[in-house]
Amino acid sequence: MFGENLYKRDIFSLRHFLFLMNLVLFSMTTFQAESVTISIKEVDYGYKMRWGYVPRTISTHWKDNGTREPVFVKKDNYIGMTITFKYNVPWPSYPSYVFFRATSPSGYTVTPPMQAISPGELQSTFTFSTNQLVSNFTNQIAVFQLTFDWEYSLDMGITWLSAGYTQNPCYVAFDYPKPPWGALPVYVEIMELACNGMWGATTAQAAVQQLTPGLHSYLMYDQFMHFSGISIPGDFYVRSFVCRCNGLSSGPAEGNDCRDFANIIKSLTAAIGIDFVNICAFNNNGGPFLTRPIKPAKLSPLNNGTNWSFHQINYEIWGAWWYMIDGSLLLDYDQIDANGWTSPGFLANYNIGWSDYTLRLSNFSLSSIGGWSTISLLEGVRPWNPTPP
Repeated sequence: MFGENLYKRDIFSLRHFLFLMNLVLFSMTTFQAESVTISIKEVDYGYKMRWGYVPRTISTHWKDNGTREPVFVKKDNYIGMTITFKYNVPWPSYPSYVFFRATSPSGYTVTPPMQAISPGELQSTFTFSTNQLVSNFTNQIAVFQLTFDWEYSLDMGITWLSAGYTQNPCYVAFDYPKPPWGALPVYVEIMELACNGMWGATTAQAAVQQLTPGLHSYLMYDQFMHFSGISIPGDFYVRSFVCRCNGLSSGPAEGNDCRDFANIIKSLTAAIGIDFVNICAFNNNGGPFLTRPIKPAKLSPLNNGTNWSFHQINYEIWGAWWYMIDGSLLLDYDQIDANGWTSPGFLANYNIGWSDYTLRLSNFSLSSIGGWSTISLLEGVRPWNPTPP
C-alpha cells in the first residue's frame, strides 16, 4: 500500500514537472516570439523589364526604400515571387517555424506551407506563387495595380500579424516578349503603349485588329524624321522613339514613315508575346509606283495618289494567304479614283489578303521585295537627327 502511494506520488510529481517544463517552454516561446517583428524587405517578380527614356534594367521590383517598379506577367501563368522578409532582432531559438499568407484586392491569395527559420537570422528569402492563375481574374491584355497584404503567424496560425503590403504597376501579356526583344529586355514605355493600345484583347488576332487603327490615330505619317534606318526592313531606333513620345494620345513630336509604322507594330505586338506578325516591303517590280487615292495617318487625303519607290507594311501568313496589316494609311474603299476621297476609307487590319490590298493601293503590278520575321532594335541615337535622343 505504501509502495503504491509512493508510485502514485512519483507519477504525479513527474506529470507536474513536465507540465511546469512545458509551461516554461511555452512562456519562453511566447516571450521570444513577441520580441520578433517581421516586415517585407524586397520582392522580385521574375522577368525584368527595362526603362528606355533613361536606360536602366530593373533590378528589384519592390523595396522597402520606396522602389516600386512595374511587373510583367503572363495571363495564363501563376504569379511567382521571391520575397525577402527582415526581422527587427536576430531570430530566436523559438519558434523555429513561421506561417505566411497574403491576399490581394484583385482576388489573388498566397498560402505557402510553414517556413523554417534558423536562429540568428536577420532576414530570410522565400519563393512563393499565387494560388490562382492571372487569367482567373484578368484574361486579357491589361494594366492594373498588383497589391498584396502580407501577414505572418508565430503560433501555428492562431494569431496573424501584419508584415506590410506591396504594390506595383502590372502589365498582363499573352507571353514573354518575342524577337526583336530578347537580348534587349522589353521597355516599360513600350509595354505601356502596347497594353494600353491593345487593352481588353483576349486573343492575338483581336489585339492586332485593335492596335492597327489605334496607331493610325496616334502616329502621323509624313515620310520625314522617321525612327527607322535607311535599309529594308531597317533598324528601329526604339529609344529615340520612346524619348520622342509625348503621351498615349499625342504620339511622337515628329512624323513617321511606312518603315516606322511596320517596326512599331512589330515591336508592340512582340512585346506582349505575339510572334506571327512579319514585315514585308514591295514596289513595282523593282521600280516606283503611283498609288491610288489614300489618306495617310493624321493627314488630309491624297486624292491624286502619290509616287513611292516602295512601301513597307506588316503581314501574317495564314495557310497559303498573306493577311496584310497597315496602320499608316486608309485605302479608298469604293476604288473609284475619279470621285476623289468620298468613301470613308478602308484600313488593312488583319482582314484583307495581299491581292485585295495591292488592288486598292495601286493600279500598278506590285511585287514583294522581301519579307522578314523580325527587325533589329537599337538604343543608340539616330545619326540623322541626334538631338534630343
